[in-house]
Amino acid sequence: MKILAILAALFMICIVLCCGIGAFLGPTPSTSPSTSSTAATSPTTTASSSPNAGTGSSSNSEVDRLFAAQQKEYETQHQAWKNANDARSDAELELARIEKEVALLAKEKPTPPAFESREWATVVGNYKTEAVLVDTDNSTATLRKPDGKPVTVPKDKLIAESRIYIDKAFSQLSEYKKQFADWAERSTKLEAKRDAEDQRIVSANKPEPQPPSREAIAAEVAEMNAKKREEQMAAKAEADRRAAAIAAAKAEEELDVNGLVLMRKTVSGSTGDFGGSITGVVVNRRSRKLNYAQITFNLYDESGAQVGSAMANINGLEPGGKWKFDANSFGKDFSTYKFSELTGF
Repeated sequence: MKILAILAALFMICIVLCCGIGAFLGPTPSTSPSTSSTAATSPTTTASSSPNAGTGSSSNSEVDRLFAAQQKEYETQHQAWKNANDARSDAELELARIEKEVALLAKEKPTPPAFESREWATVVGNYKTEAVLVDTDNSTATLRKPDGKPVTVPKDKLIAESRIYIDKAFSQLSEYKKQFADWAERSTKLEAKRDAEDQRIVSANKPEPQPPSREAIAAEVAEMNAKKREEQMAAKAEADRRAAAIAAAKAEEELDVNGLVLMRKTVSGSTGDFGGSITGVVVNRRSRKLNYAQITFNLYDESGAQVGSAMANINGLEPGGKWKFDANSFGKDFSTYKFSELTGF
């Protein structure tokens, strides 16, 4: 019986241990794939959304930039307009008050002293005239004669009565000039105040600023980009045209065969009693020395039938070197010729 009890106890312990190990190891395989799947899915989602997010990003950022700048300018202008409207009544009242003050000040404008025509004479008695005093600095006197012409005379040359008259006139003129200067300063300040209030009212009378339109800005940006693309396409077309013209002009002058260039304008043919020859220049524009180079021309008679060929060759043509060839027709007469082949190695 004791042995059976011990065996039963050992059996129960094994069951508990197996359940515990299973509970410890079991979730790991089933949970891992789910976690791994989630981790693998996340980059895919990000990668697939990235191209869509980048579509038109340049144009959109330009629209955003312009909209933000115009919105800021609008807010500044609208706030100034609102402030001007809020202060309109005060500005109108202040302007009315200033207008009244200007009118009153105009009445207070100082009047220059008036001098009557009188006789002026010098101490030595060699000069005497009837004239009106115009101005004086208490050293000289400016007089206006009956004919309207001004004349300036030194004070110390005049008789005592005239000098006394000038002293009094100088005092009156000095007082007038001081009063006029004070009046002019007050008048200038009032004019400045009136202009400022006028400007406030003008600002209040302006139309209310309108906020910027993102759609309008987007249309302007699209139009600007389209124009820019047109200009770029036109510039490319012009560049291609010029390149084609240069290539065409070059093709008329040069025949490039893998870096061996036949200078077309140097080619000429001639015939004589013992056949003929074709001469010209070939330039080696390859970067290496050529062990051997050969040029061949086909020869034709007056009917256009090919009657043979003319050939010339050279050894050791240096890079950048010019080869003045003389292709011999080997005694065959010909009427015309045509380039056939240019090789080198």
